[in-house]
Amino acid sequence: MKPIRQIEAAEHMVAGGTFTVPFAKALLAVTRPEMLEEQAAVDKKLQATSIAARSMLEEQNEFLLRDLKSVEESYGTDVLTLTVACGYLDRLLTNPKIERYMARNHADILQALQKLLPDNGIRVAVSESGHR
Repeated sequence: MKPIRQIEAAEHMVAGGTFTVPFAKALLAVTRPEMLEEQAAVDKKLQATSIAARSMLEEQNEFLLRDLKSVEESYGTDVLTLTVACGYLDRLLTNPKIERYMARNHADILQALQKLLPDNGIRVAVSESGHR
């Protein structure tokens, strides 16, 4: 691969968290011919079987990269929203009146929430005055 394609391949590996030889070979197999140093050096069994297959793999690759970038862009906001929501639910469920109401009328939801909140490790700290 040409140096620029090597960098792209390394970025794909980092983005996917996959650092294996088969993945690197797959990246090599879907590399466009103009991005290769020597066309003859590519193992024949690694090459995509047709131009249509190669273009389909390249399209899939680009789609996955766009999808990964959109997830990366929204990850921080999503985690913050989840943290705030879990803190709010935790605070609600520590209110005895709300907990009794939920136990009487929505026991299944209460159990699911009680299981979910400790798993997230999210707890709202109690201040010295005893208020949350």
